[in-house]
Amino acid sequence: MRADLHMHSQWSDGELTPAQLLARAEAAELDCMAITDHDSLRGSEALLRLHPSIRTAWAAELSLADRYGLHLLIYGLRPAPALVQRLEALAQQRERRLQQMLDRLAAMDIFLAPEEVRKDSHGTLGRPHLAKALLKAGYVSTIQEAYDRLIGENGPAYVEGEKLTMAEALCLAQEAGWVPVLAHPRHLHLADEMLESLLDAWQRQGLQGMEVYHPSARLSGYETLERMARRRGLLVTGGSDFHREGEGGMGAVGCTARAWHSAEKDVEALWTAMEQGAEQS
Repeated sequence: MRADLHMHSQWSDGELTPAQLLARAEAAELDCMAITDHDSLRGSEALLRLHPSIRTAWAAELSLADRYGLHLLIYGLRPAPALVQRLEALAQQRERRLQQMLDRLAAMDIFLAPEEVRKDSHGTLGRPHLAKALLKAGYVSTIQEAYDRLIGENGPAYVEGEKLTMAEALCLAQEAGWVPVLAHPRHLHLADEMLESLLDAWQRQGLQGMEVYHPSARLSGYETLERMARRRGLLVTGGSDFHREGEGGMGAVGCTARAWHSAEKDVEALWTAMEQGAEQS
């Protein structure tokens, strides 16, 4: 089995539509895929409406407040009202945050209309959309300059976004009957001892899996993360984290599938966990 359980569409900060991602997945000969847009179910909903022959599920990636780079992937067989409402609230907060950042830019004589930022997005808005709009309008010469000079965490136009804590996100997933999986643990840049300590704490709070097969783990090797996960009985998942071609893309659709030799067993375990969650919710 070849699987990619982590990719982003135009409903958050990806460049492709769900239909285009499905075509990429088919070209990569994937058997299983999931669109995990940031704090949004709209990408996975659009994918499911296509009735793909490739196995898929509802999914999203939640941005968390506990530490920089901390994200939680959540997978389910059906959306729960409380989960949908919370994600819609986060989307509305992103709209307010965007306007606050536009106001700060305007105070610096950098003028962008909200419509210019939304031009390439169908759903959840974030700083990548704002950076792209700044580039198109000629205020910066590269996407990186937009972050370095204006909207990065230390930039004059930066506004902190509202995020869930890990505890809140795990509780939300549990109540919805969804399966929570730690995304790209190597993005946390932690020593293995600290990561293991956090895994133990999060598992006690309800964490059920860890994304082992992610591009960020290629250089250090997947083996260490896999041992951490299996020793704790955590589910093992993997995905490309695809956003776009070239700059800003984590990897091509299906790029980690070849290395994920246990995908068939792991995907079945994930689906079993989703089925159990759906029955209990």
